[in-house]
Amino acid sequence: MTRTTCTVAALACGAGTALAQDTIELFGVTYDVTRLDYSQITFENPFFPAFDLTLVEVEGTYYLPDTDSLLLSTDALGDQSGPTNAIVEVDLVRDGGGAIVDIEFNRVVLFVDETMDFDLNIAGLAINTGDTGPGAGGNIVAASGELFLMGFDLASGALQELTPGCAAFACGLPTSPENTNLEDVAYIPSRDAFYTVEEEDGPDHNVVIFGTDGAFQGSFPVAVTLDPSTSGSPKGIVHLQDGDASNPFGQDAIIVALDDEGPGLQGLDLDGNLLAFESLTDDMGAPRLDVDGLVLQLESLGYDRDRGTLFLTNQGDVFTQNFLWVLEPQGSAPCRADIDGDGELTIFDFLAFQNLFDAGDLGADFDGDGELTLFDFLAFQNEFDAGC
Repeated sequence: MTRTTCTVAALACGAGTALAQDTIELFGVTYDVTRLDYSQITFENPFFPAFDLTLVEVEGTYYLPDTDSLLLSTDALGDQSGPTNAIVEVDLVRDGGGAIVDIEFNRVVLFVDETMDFDLNIAGLAINTGDTGPGAGGNIVAASGELFLMGFDLASGALQELTPGCAAFACGLPTSPENTNLEDVAYIPSRDAFYTVEEEDGPDHNVVIFGTDGAFQGSFPVAVTLDPSTSGSPKGIVHLQDGDASNPFGQDAIIVALDDEGPGLQGLDLDGNLLAFESLTDDMGAPRLDVDGLVLQLESLGYDRDRGTLFLTNQGDVFTQNFLWVLEPQGSAPCRADIDGDGELTIFDFLAFQNLFDAGDLGADFDGDGELTLFDFLAFQNEFDAGC
């Protein structure tokens, strides 16, 4: 497959590939902002190999800590005579100080369209670190516009069979009638549940909760109902764990992204109580994120729980406005392996990790699965060996 790398200095990439904005303050945290253009990413068209496909109109975003990369999903490839839908992995390019300055193509995780098993509109993405349900075992759970949660193998892209021998949507968990307009999904380890975004036609929108077995567990309102100052509709959702780096809420929480009708971010606890709201337009109605005078249309967001970095994606329109904003908390990136906080990696960090683990403190949950296991020791060891 074609591999495209677009550095800041490469003029052929065009304006807006990596654009530095001053800063932005959200939820009491000051972020350095870099805007990237994800439509620089091209890859081979399986229908017409001589004509590459361009990544446009991203609808789902998820950060993968093990590979320091992003999963991005789109349903707009059919406009380029390609498969309708795809999930693409892109690597993050960092400078010597660890700041993200670019993205580059890694691989196509999967193509899904009407010429294959079934037509799937992938509206949102998450990783299910639990043991049951779509995406179980650290694989992809995709929110489908056809109102199903579907599981795919992260390595191969193969459809997971929840029931042996199942095919197409029979392999998924239905979200209707409780969620009749599925936009995105987050897996919450502490609840072993899927939090899904429901965008209604009217003024009321919801987060709808399902167990990993598909059982409906309730819902709560988001967007307009909670904050009359914005008319935005919910599009994306991301989970922040208690103890995460730069978690502005200091507890398990979600952030819901609102679209172009009233761009903003809502922070809520896991029971739906509003923690904070951040409008992404100023008092004059201008976007607080640079869009070259175009439309700020947030569609999804991702989160690096180790560094506190937020990733916001604009859906764009064909080949314009395909922006990815990287919001990195100001200051040095935290070093999780330096548990005692003395600025060095020593035997005392091992002892501090052991104390957290023995106390059942999820600060020792280094693999992020919501449990304390041998794999947390291995993850800690890897980070310690890598240094800070």
